[in-house]
Amino acid sequence: MNIAITGATGFVGKYTVDYLNQKGFSVITLGRDLSKLNDSFDDTVKKEATDYSFQSLCKALKSVDSIVHLAGIRLQKDFDPLMIEPYIDANIVSTQNLLKAAQYLKIGRICQSSSIAVYSQTNKLPFTESESPNPISIYGVSKLTCESLGNLFSAKTEVKVTNLRFSSLFGKGEKAGVVFTDYINMAQQKKTLEIWGEGETSIDFLYIKDVVTAIERAIMPEAPFGTYNIGSGEYFSIKEIAETINEVFENKGNITFLYNKKVSPYKIYMDISRAKAELGWKPEWNLKKALRDIKLMNSTYVS
Repeated sequence: MNIAITGATGFVGKYTVDYLNQKGFSVITLGRDLSKLNDSFDDTVKKEATDYSFQSLCKALKSVDSIVHLAGIRLQKDFDPLMIEPYIDANIVSTQNLLKAAQYLKIGRICQSSSIAVYSQTNKLPFTESESPNPISIYGVSKLTCESLGNLFSAKTEVKVTNLRFSSLFGKGEKAGVVFTDYINMAQQKKTLEIWGEGETSIDFLYIKDVVTAIERAIMPEAPFGTYNIGSGEYFSIKEIAETINEVFENKGNITFLYNKKVSPYKIYMDISRAKAELGWKPEWNLKKALRDIKLMNSTYVS
């Protein structure tokens, strides 16, 4: 099976390429920068540069059986929080072009990455696919729009789209500024982990190696289309995350609470029962097991 992966050089993209390549799929990586693709992957995978226009995608996607659509702009703190313009071309228009190219080339299956950001604290916990999502960020609005485009094509064409709503992700290679990345780096250096308030905010975090198995399920010819929550099935407080990281990376007890940094604690997590029942997927990595895996990868890399 020939699998094309957009956004292949991103955090999720790299893991997906490596995993599907090792599983024996013929992988075609897509990205805007061919030199970056060449630097990121060896000759066991094919590389195709694209500007995500319809014409460019039609050229890049020839002889493809399924597509994993990961390309797009993530939430950016320096963007105007009420302006969707930065996300229009990178997220919405590129998705529209991809769907049209798939229709033209008669590619029947697309797995599209979405996000827990389509929900908000106004939705009931745990978040379920049956409840109407209510994003409170422009990024969430853009991802929900991409989902709707996928659902429209699934209803009107032979292109069937499976939208995977990923919870917050963590793993080796994730960008700085994410709580897991920063805390792990600090714990490895035996630095004090700082927690704002009492660390009660609780979030559904999913290990990257569980993400790629969900993607694999979604690109199978017999996979159902529609929308699925892909999360850990539980939630972790910032305090619990910090304590577990310190335990695994041998920095135990090295935590300080900044009570002067006032925060309004909240809790977000998703119901993943539909993914278990219909996709046959469930997470295999708990928090401590995943952190031990990251520690092993870090020590292997250093040596």
